[in-house]
Amino acid sequence: MNLTQHSNHAVPLVSIVTPSYNQAQFLEATLRSVLEQEYPRIEYIVMDGGSDDGSVEIIKRYADRIAYWVSERDAGQSDAINNGWQRAQGEIVAWLNSDDTYLPNAIRRAVEFFHQHPNVGLVYSDCPLIDAADNRIGKLGAEPFALETLLFTNYIPQSTVFLRRAVLDQIGLLNPNMHFAMDYDYWMRAALQFLLAVMPGELATYRWHGAGKFITRPDGNMFEYITILRNAFADPAFPRELLPLRARAIGTCYLRWGLYCFTADKIKLGAESVAQAFAEDPTLHADQALVRATLAYHIVNVLPSRAQMDEHSSRDVGAWLDMVYDNWASDARAGLPSRADVMAHVALIRGFDAYKDHDLAGAGRALWQAVRQQPRYFANRGVVSILWQAATRPQ
Repeated sequence: MNLTQHSNHAVPLVSIVTPSYNQAQFLEATLRSVLEQEYPRIEYIVMDGGSDDGSVEIIKRYADRIAYWVSERDAGQSDAINNGWQRAQGEIVAWLNSDDTYLPNAIRRAVEFFHQHPNVGLVYSDCPLIDAADNRIGKLGAEPFALETLLFTNYIPQSTVFLRRAVLDQIGLLNPNMHFAMDYDYWMRAALQFLLAVMPGELATYRWHGAGKFITRPDGNMFEYITILRNAFADPAFPRELLPLRARAIGTCYLRWGLYCFTADKIKLGAESVAQAFAEDPTLHADQALVRATLAYHIVNVLPSRAQMDEHSSRDVGAWLDMVYDNWASDARAGLPSRADVMAHVALIRGFDAYKDHDLAGAGRALWQAVRQQPRYFANRGVVSILWQAATRPQ
């Protein structure tokens, strides 16, 4: 679809809703990222929850380019988004939080993807992580959609999501009782009725900062994720062939949130969550590969971001692992992988990440460290191939 070849009436109207509350530090960047999109038909709606930090003054500066805005008390983020969506007229809708940003041409590219894939109801993409100063600190990698995978991890970056009006009309609004994981709840509900798809490239950023609810309230996140999973497995539309995954999915969710709680210095809650993981799935403790991969993923992707957000926080990997192991469920400690095994897996992840980023030398160093710690990785064809490339590359 070449948008320049169509009249405005043939180009889909895209409605973007931004919920806002006391995030003046980031709000202007969010507003501009929408208003400066090179797309001819955008309906932008800003729902401010009664901010008193200067946000309203920022919104007023752009009011002539915003279709609708209000600043009044609401019942939280989900309620604000729902109120905006109920006003929205677009054939395609989305929400962009007031600390995230769209990348250039994001809306145009999403519309073109929908045109090229008429059966897709919801689209998403990879998503760069940025800090409070707009520095890229990582990336949320979006995987091709599979409901079985979604049961174990929310790999759909919310800020990158666009959906057709038909999705909103059929499955309704966000759950107003969800205040942390409303996005995961919506993806799960949508996946039971519509086709979800990842598109190439990056559409939006996700800002990782110390005031984010994901960091400040890991307990709230955890309990909502567990509720979403229990509801999904109880839904009559849920695929019967996936029902045997219930215990493993819920147990793994408790395990991951336990690690997030440990990272947020909520030690008691972390220990309780890990214990509950093994209560939900008693076989989990015997799956060393899953436990090892979960610990390694957390070390590679969560600890560095947490340390960047909190300059006073010491995120030494060895000390963190010691704390986690000391608070592990006592009846499941026999199934723990060794610390060396975990660190070998960390090196493996870093090696493959470096290779994907075209850093062959860095990939070689990391993978060599992995195989020295765990020679079994020599059986991995990918590892051997990268090590060979790194060793034979002309200097």
